Amino acid sequence: MVALAAVSIAARGAETWWGYWNPEQGMEAKGALSRGANDMAVFVPQGHPLLGGSTVKAVRFWLSDKTAVIRLRVWISTKVFDWSWGRPDIALQEVNVADVLDMDHDGEATTVYFDEPATLPQSGAYIGFSVTLGSSYSTSPCEVYGSSDGGGTKHGFYYMWGDMYSYMGNLAMQALVSSDGLAEYSVSPSGLGTQTMARGTDRQLSVTLTPTGTEPVKTVGYVLTVGDTELAEREYTLPEGSELTAYLAPKTVTLPVDLPLSAEAYATTLSITKVNGQPNASAQASTAGSIVLLERLGTRRSVMEEFTGTWCTWCPRGIVGMRRLEEEFGDRFIGIAVHIDDLMQVGDYARSRVKRMASGLPNSVIDRTVVCDPYGGINNEKHFSVNQDLARALAVPAVADLGVEARWSEQQTDVIEVGVQTTFWYTDFAKSQNYSIALVLVEDGMKGEGTGWQQANRYAQANSGYDDDDMAEFRNAPHYITDIAYNHVAVAVAGIDNGLGGIEAPILNGQLQLFSYQWDLSQNTLIQDRSKLSVVALLLNPTKGTIENAAKVKVSGGSSTGIAGIKVQEGTQPTDYSINGQQLAQPQRGVNIRRMADGTVQKVVVK
Repeated sequence: MVALAAVSIAARGAETWWGYWNPEQGMEAKGALSRGANDMAVFVPQGHPLLGGSTVKAVRFWLSDKTAVIRLRVWISTKVFDWSWGRPDIALQEVNVADVLDMDHDGEATTVYFDEPATLPQSGAYIGFSVTLGSSYSTSPCEVYGSSDGGGTKHGFYYMWGDMYSYMGNLAMQALVSSDGLAEYSVSPSGLGTQTMARGTDRQLSVTLTPTGTEPVKTVGYVLTVGDTELAEREYTLPEGSELTAYLAPKTVTLPVDLPLSAEAYATTLSITKVNGQPNASAQASTAGSIVLLERLGTRRSVMEEFTGTWCTWCPRGIVGMRRLEEEFGDRFIGIAVHIDDLMQVGDYARSRVKRMASGLPNSVIDRTVVCDPYGGINNEKHFSVNQDLARALAVPAVADLGVEARWSEQQTDVIEVGVQTTFWYTDFAKSQNYSIALVLVEDGMKGEGTGWQQANRYAQANSGYDDDDMAEFRNAPHYITDIAYNHVAVAVAGIDNGLGGIEAPILNGQLQLFSYQWDLSQNTLIQDRSKLSVVALLLNPTKGTIENAAKVKVSGGSSTGIAGIKVQEGTQPTDYSINGQQLAQPQRGVNIRRMADGTVQKVVVK
């Protein structure tokens, strides 16, 4: 870096580089400048808790190409600055352009010290710089580096004083500020939220730590209060190379915690007590959330709702992605192909909230928490990588085990009798969460004649960019595929947004809950082959809008899924239930759900 017009200034207090952007966010060139004067700044709002009354000693910023710059000035002003107004009213520093041009062009910071430190008023101010470009310039002669995180800011990026929209990110500029309000050892925690984990020792609690002091953070002391229980203070050492070094640059860490408490839902508070062994000086040293503490982890299955259409030229990659996921994860992956604007569309699904999460096709949603490409994943890779997203979803602890039975009714030929068995592994007396069962009927091997059943195929063109062996079948296929069989197709839904109910409150640890549903499909015109139908049961959390778990079974006599090992009170006699959840005086013909005295659940078929 180059320090321009540097002077020796005694520190008023602790000092640090401040900005809405920090180096850990990365940066990329955004916003081409035009010939003439161009002004850029960040705004310090009125009453800023740190910066009001602080001293600004220097400014640093990044320009992607300085060769077209003929004048450079750094300034602080209480009003939106425009050179037609003359000098700014707080501070101005003219920069020797020759010094700037001697610097490397690619990503090197320009650092400018004010001849005299400037004090920011409590009423707010702009901290900015202006570049004047000469007559010799390219199309984008001097782009401004903006944050690549895409998060935007309410005070961040201005170009010619027009708001650059949130997706432009934050202007990559920082001010060296000195303030009596700055502490050396200070960290603020946030983002505790609701976390689910099993009882035991050294469980991992995720939290975001934001350094609000001037010293790099190497260790933190912390105390976790769970319900009315305050656990012993512990210390966490950040791994070497990942210390918190950038002021106001948040980082998510996992803190080990011991949780020997009963399996319940608890209000939780995390307090950061020490930083590098010193008392934490942060005014916001605690964060509140909740912990769902499980007796044991349920068997997690993750659902990918893949939005597709026969008319969609890029959608064949979703077919490949779903097949690869099924091969890799087996029955822990449940795929649902939701067709939009073609002959297989289910209207309620097309109008659902989850569809609004996924704009454009192809697109998919995993457990209604992650929106991603059904083949390339969240990073939209041109190779199969969505398996990484599904693996992360499967690692999320499941609050309950879920099983499902489905068969065609012997009395009503167009009705499917569905039974869902749910066992939660924690107690929630406070009813802090609500759950509900939704159902999706899917069919494999669907096909038909005519243009409406032809799959458009963009990959038949040589320049599609998808060169994986997985996509060879579509690269070698015609632009319209006439003999394709569609799998995992949603042909009916029930309670797709908020569920049908079926979960009673309060939730009790280890208690079996049975839900039955008579699914009348007499008006359904999509079903082609009853022998290729399966029912997917979704355990929804309507409050969070997520899928907490799922199970899938073939219709008419498929095997039970994931209902073994459910604990009941010891010493009780075996109890039989129908798959519709009704307690039976004695077994009936067909499928019975039997709870044994030893706490296990069995499926019993009586002929």
